[in-house]
Order: sequence, then C-alpha cells, then structure tokens
Amino acid sequence: MGRTCLNLPAAPTSIQSNMPPYLAEQRDPSSSPEARAAEQLAALRTAERRWAYALLRLILGVNFLGHGLTRIYHGVPAFAAGITTQMSSALLPAPMVHAFASAIPWIEFTLGLLLILAILTRATLTAAMAFMILLMIGVTIRQDWTTAGLQLVYGFVIFTLLFLRIPYETSWLRLLGLLDLPSASPGRQP
Repeated sequence: MGRTCLNLPAAPTSIQSNMPPYLAEQRDPSSSPEARAAEQLAALRTAERRWAYALLRLILGVNFLGHGLTRIYHGVPAFAAGITTQMSSALLPAPMVHAFASAIPWIEFTLGLLLILAILTRATLTAAMAFMILLMIGVTIRQDWTTAGLQLVYGFVIFTLLFLRIPYETSWLRLLGLLDLPSASPGRQP
C-alpha cells in the first residue's frame, strides 16, 4: 500500500527544528521527488532555450559574416558601384549612397563575427538593428518591397535576440560545459 501525505500547514520553526528528519522532509515540498523532478525539468528547459538562443544568434552571425566576406572577396568597389547604380533612381545623393555601400561589407563582416563569438551581444544586436533600419530606408525609398519584406524578417530575428538576451544569453564555453560562468544578468553588459 502506498504512503499518503497529509497537506498540513507548516509547523512553527521551533517545532520543525525538533521534528525527526523524515517528518520535516515530508512537510518541505521542495524536497519531494515531484519538486526535484520539476526543478530538473525547469533546468533542462532553460538549457534548451539557451542552446536555441545561441543557435539563432549563430545563424544570424553566419549570415552577416557570409554576406560581408563574399562582398569583400569579390571587391568592395564593385559592390559599392553596383549599389550606387541600383539606387540611382532614388532621391538619395549618389556620393552618400556610394560611401554607405562601401561600408556595408565591413559592417556585415564585423556584426557577423561579433554575433558568432557572442562578444558585446547587446551592443552588436543594437548596431545590427540600426544597420537594418538604414538599409530599410534605402529599399523603401527605392520601392523594393520584396527586399523590404526580407529585411523585416532580419529585424524580427534581431528583435527576438534582443528581447530574449537577458534570460538566455550565455557564452559558448559555458554551453559546451568547458567553463562555469554566470549567465547574463540584468546588471551585466556582455
């Protein structure tokens, strides 16, 4: 026959300290097998969410890094000239477009590298969002709605990473179990 547990109100501290350990354990809900299982499940969920966060940050970083590296490899001047030509019908001055287009590959490369390495994550994501806003201004002035839609997806991913950063941001070393560092907390700027 199974053991039954009464849901009694907690005894005053002075009485609890005189109780045998097996009775005190029955009254302490945190020591029950169900409570321990719930704590383990919560820890597992947090670990899985940290991995999911890290992988989303990684894929965004690889995307930015790949864009930047490809454009640098094929020549920044050629890329900038192509963007300037594409934007010729827009109301923006060509020298300004050319200067910004020349910086795009280096911005993408830097953002990608920082996201992959999880360095200065909040500042990097904020810079990535500002970068996407500037790109969105250009494509909407040009009335390129397909590209604008894609940039909204980037914006949403960046927003999601910023929004979830505090509870789930962690280092690669900690995720891989190589280092036991505290996770990001509200008072810390990684």
